[in-house]
Amino acid sequence: MNRKEIKIFLFVILLLTIILNSWLCDDAYISFRVIKNFVNGYGLRWNVFERVQVFTNPLMVLSLIPFYAITHEIYYTSLMFNIITSGIAVYFLIFKIAKNNYNAILITLFLLFSRSFMAFATSGLENSVTFLLLSLYFYFMLKKDIYNKKDILILSLISSLILLNRMDSILLVVPTTIYVLIKREKDISFFKFVLYYLIGMIPFIIWEAFSLIYYGFLFPNTYYAKLSTGIPKIDYIKNGLLYLTTVLRMDPATILVILFGCLFISIIKNKKLKILLYGALISIIYIVSVGGDFMLGRFLTPALFTIIIGISQFEKEIFKNKLFRCSLIIMLIIFDLILMFYPENYTYKFLEGLADEQAFYSEGTSLLKVGSEARVSTARFRDNGTYVYGCIGFKGYFSNSETKIIDSYALGDPLLSRVPLKDPVLVRIGHIERDIPKGYFESVDTGKNLIEDKNISKYYDVIKIITQDKIFSKKRIKTIINYHLGKYDYLIDNYLKSKED
Repeated sequence: MNRKEIKIFLFVILLLTIILNSWLCDDAYISFRVIKNFVNGYGLRWNVFERVQVFTNPLMVLSLIPFYAITHEIYYTSLMFNIITSGIAVYFLIFKIAKNNYNAILITLFLLFSRSFMAFATSGLENSVTFLLLSLYFYFMLKKDIYNKKDILILSLISSLILLNRMDSILLVVPTTIYVLIKREKDISFFKFVLYYLIGMIPFIIWEAFSLIYYGFLFPNTYYAKLSTGIPKIDYIKNGLLYLTTVLRMDPATILVILFGCLFISIIKNKKLKILLYGALISIIYIVSVGGDFMLGRFLTPALFTIIIGISQFEKEIFKNKLFRCSLIIMLIIFDLILMFYPENYTYKFLEGLADEQAFYSEGTSLLKVGSEARVSTARFRDNGTYVYGCIGFKGYFSNSETKIIDSYALGDPLLSRVPLKDPVLVRIGHIERDIPKGYFESVDTGKNLIEDKNISKYYDVIKIITQDKIFSKKRIKTIINYHLGKYDYLIDNYLKSKED
């Protein structure tokens, strides 16, 4: 085989593995319900009676809308979208970014062994688009030493799309943005750099303006749901560290590749790769600080992909390095030992609050079991009533658009997401059961505020104005301003004090 044939072979192997591992998770169907409602004329809403941004991936949602509008079918449409975006990312990685065939072979093996990468190359979530955007960003960033106006505009535009796809993914490219600022052409002043960068950021700026006007908030509802739990920060950090060790046990290749990449990127002299490494490390620190995730390795895959890009830049000479070869052998030994002592790794569905979502949902949504999506579509509610659920993806999507669903985990609920628990316990990150105030169910069901607690009742009036009033009404605009100035916070404080009495 010549060099090109080797890369084609590696690409085909990766793409086929991604296709064979294709599946969809419950959380993906949260976004899918918004897409379905938009195409059916209800707007970008999950419950059609209120404007709430339940999705964290606007770029993914907006990209899928035209395809769904054509097919009116989400299963194969979203899987094909994920496969294509992941496929392009892998293509850029192997053909455009990898410096030589040695690196291409090594990174292909690393990706094949990573259960997390293979799971979230599809799944219906935004990871595949993140992989694509990271591959494009680092392709343009790594091939230059000095950056001109065009380079800055391209990199800032891709950064804008990364933000638009998932806000916290921007941490991966913050250090490289600073690097580009330092390495810009001499005739580009700091002011001009900021100006060019802001021009590239226009897509994200437009979305944020839309979000503030349409939803009344700059951030997705999930941000408020995870921020307003009342759980001490130290508990989140402990859970984040537990998340890393649990992923090591369930998916050792992902953690070991990250550690291996960090080790060698840190000792080689290439400054660009070290800057790239800083982004991955900042991202991992952030993941720990927010308590990790409940899906096996999902949050780690962008950092993993960034580290993989760094490994793809190794010079041939490093393969002759004894430390490099010994580290590879040690990594394989550790990998084997973990599998030997924890042979249940490939059958575990739930461990330490972390789930192998692919193993759990593969019976219903795996591409290898074509047509089995019907198994999850049985949760249909056609009477347009009001229901209380956690895990709202499948149940929401396969319900009528007019069906009202109260999310007991608060990810899709504008009131519950902002009301802290009195005695919160972090059992499973992202799935913290909320106390539903007396009368709230009846309020959602009837459209009238029937909440018994006077403080929560007043607070719900505020939320209703923001999420249900006419978009440009003076009352709503004034309420949005007052909300962001913190003028209604006292209602939540009073509510929590009353709970203590």
